[in-house]
Amino acid sequence: MSTKVNPPIESLQKLKSTLLPHQKVLMSHPLYTSISTQEETRLFMQNHIFAVWDFMSLVKTLQNFFTCTTIPWKPKPDAKLAHFLNEIVLGEECDDLGSGDANTAISHYELYVSAMKEIGAETAPIEYFIGKLQKGMKWKDALKKTKELYSNSSLAPFTFEFVNKTITLCETSEAHVVASAFLFGREDPIPKMFTNILSNLEKKQLFCPNLKLYLERHIEVDGGSHSILGEKLIIDVCGDSDKKWKDAEEVAIESISNRVKLWDGVLEEIKEKLHTKVTL
Repeated sequence: MSTKVNPPIESLQKLKSTLLPHQKVLMSHPLYTSISTQEETRLFMQNHIFAVWDFMSLVKTLQNFFTCTTIPWKPKPDAKLAHFLNEIVLGEECDDLGSGDANTAISHYELYVSAMKEIGAETAPIEYFIGKLQKGMKWKDALKKTKELYSNSSLAPFTFEFVNKTITLCETSEAHVVASAFLFGREDPIPKMFTNILSNLEKKQLFCPNLKLYLERHIEVDGGSHSILGEKLIIDVCGDSDKKWKDAEEVAIESISNRVKLWDGVLEEIKEKLHTKVTL
């Protein structure tokens, strides 16, 4: 007697197969092996910090969908998904870095900013942007002002577009769309991308201990149970709906493409700096 395969699992496998060529482009991006100096590391981080920041908006959007963050509290139907998302928020927003001591907790955003300061990367653009948000400015206005103020810095134009696309998706999309962007645009590729970056940093013997700690932490956590639970999340929210799986495919491809464009922009900035050095 044959066992019937669950259609949502079949849909997931089909989607993963469809994404393979797009993922291959991302994983073989030349940026990973192009960071060979401290200056190039600083330039990379000055752009990447914006993706580090906007990751939390994806997580928080999903937390709002699948846990109760309003008063009065109301139970949600799937405690496993609630646990998964709360676990990610805990790890990203207040990570004890494996120490078991809550007094040492730090957000991964703060860890990354400290890593930037450690190697002399410019933190003024991201801190200006965050400062405007903390004062109540709307995110689009804050992003626009940051872009205008730091137009002559080493920030790639698509860095701002990357953030714009992420937050717009969070504000306007249904749960299954955000879940797909989160899984296939972040949780799934991050361990592989960061392994490539970390390997190159160690090969070049670049001094950036806090950046390496940040990368190692994500490789460890995101490469473990999170990817499995992320797949459960997408299966649960898409279910037997062909339309939802089609939506998930479209946003997954777009999310991977956006990361490639982000890396393209950073690499172009690196090349321009190298070219300037040679011609002066």
